[in-house]
Amino acid sequence: MKKILIINIFILLPIQVNSQYQYNIRPISKNVVKISQIHFNGIFRKSGWKSIYEFSDGKLTRQRNWYKGDLRFDEKHNYQKDKSIIIKKTIDSNNAISSITKDSIPNQLRKREFYVKNDTVKPVIVLHSYLYDSIDQLVSYKWTSEDYEGNETTDCSKLKYKKNELIIQELEECSRINKTITVKFDSKGNPISETINYHDPTIIITGGRSEKGIIRYKYKYDKKGNWIKRYYVTSKGKSILEFKRKIKYQ
Repeated sequence: MKKILIINIFILLPIQVNSQYQYNIRPISKNVVKISQIHFNGIFRKSGWKSIYEFSDGKLTRQRNWYKGDLRFDEKHNYQKDKSIIIKKTIDSNNAISSITKDSIPNQLRKREFYVKNDTVKPVIVLHSYLYDSIDQLVSYKWTSEDYEGNETTDCSKLKYKKNELIIQELEECSRINKTITVKFDSKGNPISETINYHDPTIIITGGRSEKGIIRYKYKYDKKGNWIKRYYVTSKGKSILEFKRKIKYQ
């Protein structure tokens, strides 16, 4: 694997980590130029959130998020000739800096992040470690964080690949199963459904729908193989629109 250096410069809101999105299971095709995405609270009820993603040769170059017309997030990716990537983010007034390096050790990737709040000079430090198999599939992911008071926690994820299926187990303190994500793919490798099981029927999922600690999604694709709608699916099979995308191609 080639050595890659990625340097991120952030200005962040209070940090929220949703490890569901640590994994690139919904890639886009290289001929995509821009994606405009709307979030819905119901079938025809917009939540106020809108996102625009811009791409070049299949690589994300900019992402912006708005809430009711107010820009909340702006991220720019600059890809260098030496394979490095410089990423700048702006969200409100908290700051963070992160760096990503592809180790010389085969099949490993490590990332180091620093988050700094305005009212403190002591950063939150997050260390990420990714392990890949011989065909460049992610098989495990480990992250260690140290908060503003110096308290350290470590969590892990394990990925298992089956025919037309990916199973991700997130382990609290690398031992207790906290969440299981199951993604099913069609014959073309497109994710068609996603189930997230928190293994706790009494858990309350902030910012999302769930039934007894389980979240189910399904996807609809355009003719070019990119998803354009994501639905939340109830235990009775009812589909509720959550995201709608308009895609601009080259």
